[in-house]
Amino acid sequence: MKIIARMLCILIIGMTASTLLHVEVRAQAEDGSIILSTMEFTVKPGHNSQFRNGIETWKKCYLENEGEWQWNLWQRVQGTGNVYVLSSNMDSWAEMDDGPDPAGRECRDIVRDLINPNIENGTMNMSRLLADDESPAGIETVTGFFLWYPL
Repeated sequence: MKIIARMLCILIIGMTASTLLHVEVRAQAEDGSIILSTMEFTVKPGHNSQFRNGIETWKKCYLENEGEWQWNLWQRVQGTGNVYVLSSNMDSWAEMDDGPDPAGRECRDIVRDLINPNIENGTMNMSRLLADDESPAGIETVTGFFLWYPL
């Protein structure tokens, strides 16, 4: 659970909310590819309201402390369990060395006290976009809009 708490703290540290996020997906060479960070949380049965309230409290604290990290929160609509996915992008692996920003450090106790107790388990994944020459035939670069699920 400590690893999950640490990953959650690192991921949630820089959140900023928006109701509509324009995402441009573009293929780049491996040394410049976008890195997608996703963390999937399974919320304990009966803890959905507490989890969402914890996220809202953290987001309010983070924004009040002028946090700048951009993120999206998705709720899975098919499958087993009550699952949320937190996603964000990084331009390089070096961003992982930056550590928590001041706003995230200011709000980390909220993660520990109001979010983590409601999580049954979590997984973290990092992915990179395949360059055009690595993509299977017929898959092209796209630009699209994704709606953020508001809390």
